[in-house]
Amino acid sequence: MGPAGRRFKMLRFRTTIHNPDDALRPWVHRTTQVGKFLQQTRIDALPQLINVLRGEMSIADTFLLD
Repeated sequence: MGPAGRRFKMLRFRTTIHNPDDALRPWVHRTTQVGKFLQQTRIDALPQLINVLRGEMSIADTFLLD
């Protein structure tokens, strides 16, 4: 929920491989090569910055999500 209880779509880059079997083992991280680069360069936060610039979420929300 955004300001005034409005719903919005949160933009994010997927940096890991989704495998339902790993849901039982949260310590297993399956980061893709591109995802590793995005995380190291912090480019993975750019979609959230777009949400902030649109006024849909605050900067404090982006830190809570990481």
